[in-house]
Amino acid sequence: MKTWRFNGSTYLSVNNQNELILSGYFYNVTDFNFGNDVNLLSPYGEGDIYVLKLNSNGELVWVKHIGS
Repeated sequence: MKTWRFNGSTYLSVNNQNELILSGYFYNVTDFNFGNDVNLLSPYGEGDIYVLKLNSNGELVWVKHIGS
């Protein structure tokens, strides 16, 4: 079983192609890929914000993070 641990989500949007845009914040190393692949991001500082996009099948298209 794969567990995803996001520390918080603050924005959710679905576009006309049923793609999901999600943003929020995280404080620990986090796997942002919901499938079998791994896409780990580490916060640059104490905590970072992220923005990610999932396609209409729920697969990760991209994820970006910003921190200090």
